[in-house]
Amino acid sequence: ICVAERATSLVIAPAVKALKFFVLIFVLGAGIACGLGLVAVKHIVEPIQMLARTARSIRSGDLDRTAQIDSRDEIGDLTIAFNSMTRHLKESLSNLEAEITERRRTEQSLRESETRYRQIFENIQDAYFEATLDGQMIEVSPSIETITHFQREEYISHPLHAIAVDAAEIQDLIQQLLNT
Repeated sequence: ICVAERATSLVIAPAVKALKFFVLIFVLGAGIACGLGLVAVKHIVEPIQMLARTARSIRSGDLDRTAQIDSRDEIGDLTIAFNSMTRHLKESLSNLEAEITERRRTEQSLRESETRYRQIFENIQDAYFEATLDGQMIEVSPSIETITHFQREEYISHPLHAIAVDAAEIQDLIQQLLNT
């Protein structure tokens, strides 16, 4: 009986040895696969995290910040596109600031010019008027009140020839202005 038991253990021993070998190979393979997986994840995640940090810096106003990722894959392409968009954003912002500065300067100049015009217009001693091409008065200087003793509002929106001494002469003048 003892011989049979020994014979069974001798028969099973190579199978147990093979099973241990396969388990060892499996554990080593799983360890290597996990290690390679971690390296691959790190290779993908780190550049994306760096790009996200750069994006947060740019969102905070640091338009001089660029993503520094040297990769020749999709993440590298994304980095190049991201840096290009940041550069374009910085240029657009700079152009917009220049336009705003120029517009403010122009508006200030226009306000000063309007103030000078208004002062001249309100203090002119002669009668000054503006009329449309069909002779409708649209502006009359305040001095008209001193010259004619009528309110300037009485002249505005009336045809020039209705208040002029010689309506035909006014029509000729308008015609001459249209021809020049």
